[in-house]
Amino acid sequence: MRKIKQKWTERFAYDEEDRPFLDHLEAFRVTLIRCVITVVVTMLICIPLAPFIIRTLQRPLKRSIEDPSSLLISMQVAGAFTLTMKVVFASGIILGAPVLLFYIGEFVLPGIKETERKWVLRFIAASGVLFAVGVAMGYLVTLPLALRVMLKIHEWIHVGPMWTINSYIGFALQLLLGFGLAFELPVILFILGKMGIVDSRQLRRYRRHVIIGLLVMAMILTPPDITTQVLMALPLIVLYECCIWLLWFTGEKQETEDAEPETAPDTTGTDEGASPPEDSGEDI
Repeated sequence: MRKIKQKWTERFAYDEEDRPFLDHLEAFRVTLIRCVITVVVTMLICIPLAPFIIRTLQRPLKRSIEDPSSLLISMQVAGAFTLTMKVVFASGIILGAPVLLFYIGEFVLPGIKETERKWVLRFIAASGVLFAVGVAMGYLVTLPLALRVMLKIHEWIHVGPMWTINSYIGFALQLLLGFGLAFELPVILFILGKMGIVDSRQLRRYRRHVIIGLLVMAMILTPPDITTQVLMALPLIVLYECCIWLLWFTGEKQETEDAEPETAPDTTGTDEGASPPEDSGEDI
């Protein structure tokens, strides 16, 4: 067991050797091939699971209407095949995400020193958790609410809804993946803060600009309806405020505490009759 642990530790250990560019390019090529093979394998695994995944995506719609099969139709000959491939591809990437992160870590971590490695591992773990939280929120809260709003608008204008299954699944997948990606914002801001590119004061100063940017990002990542856009922007604004406090507590607060002893005046060796400092000449 110790030998296996030591073997895996060595694979991710920091490599101090200065390797030529072609060696890094070859390592990147191998990593890319492994990632592609992983996605293909996970897609093959997800093919028999496609009907279950599609039924799972239809459950929020079932909460709004009794029989979604009477609403969702396929109007293209290859519509079912296209839908299956779309679902299998998205599911394959999500299923293979741990293996993909493993291969990416095997390529990246040997170039990162031990002092920085712990932060990278924390960022990876936080990214996975936030992505899962975003997808869960989109599935459990936003998608059912957005569907109810869409149905109410159809009822308000006296138009009977007849959606294609491809349109509905595309809507659901775009919303879920959009929420998952949008919830990566705190990790990105925290990395920028640790790199010294931004700090909490800058984030506070440009708060209004960022809120507008988050609304625009919500428009891009979600389907084109105001309900899902607002439901995405609101938690992102909350996460943005959390980033401000997190950067202050982990960075600037520590710097302030470390700087306090240095700013303390040195009173050793001073005489009681020492003359006061010279006047700068400015009138008060």
